[in-house]
Amino acid sequence: MNTVSKAFFQMAIGALWTVACTGVSHATTATFILGYDPNQVYMGVNVGPYPGSLTGSGATEFFCLNLDKPAAFDTSYPGTVSEPVGQSEDEVAFLSAYLLSKGSPGSDPNFVQQYEGPISFAIWQIMGTLGSTAPDPAAAQFVTLAQNAYNQGLITTAFLSNFLVFTPDNDSIQSFITVVGNVPAPEPGTMLLLGSGLLAAVLFAWRWRKPVG
Repeated sequence: MNTVSKAFFQMAIGALWTVACTGVSHATTATFILGYDPNQVYMGVNVGPYPGSLTGSGATEFFCLNLDKPAAFDTSYPGTVSEPVGQSEDEVAFLSAYLLSKGSPGSDPNFVQQYEGPISFAIWQIMGTLGSTAPDPAAAQFVTLAQNAYNQGLITTAFLSNFLVFTPDNDSIQSFITVVGNVPAPEPGTMLLLGSGLLAAVLFAWRWRKPVG
């Protein structure tokens, strides 16, 4: 291969690599405003969902993806949004839907202790963002629930199209996930594959839930 051809080949490969790396997530710029403190405290931690708003969406409830990073209430953050990518974000989307289907956010402290707290910790465990905090034993059942949903193919492309992940420009700040649409109910054939009553509950509940916003 002569010098000119070799240089052209390397440039073409570089261009293709750039497209491959930048064209997958379809991220768009946005501003996220984390709302007021909902005072949902579990094991000394403020747990989700948190009130907020996101440019171009009617979303009002958000779930934090990083326990090991900070974010301030009543503060706006510039960044980008995209649909969930990868198994961890897919499973987190599932748990977010499950918690909202249970009636979250709830004002009952018992609800925080039974659902919002453990599921928030399950989200952080799945994302690998617990930092120095030990996994919560109460979160284990929800981690398993999400893994089962993923392994059984219940977290479909159509399901994920109803979620957005906000990634701040400042990578020292927390990322968030939110529901922006009405998650479709599974097909009847899929329901027969469910190995857990909890799985059936979360997916069927979205059949009757109105879109967020």
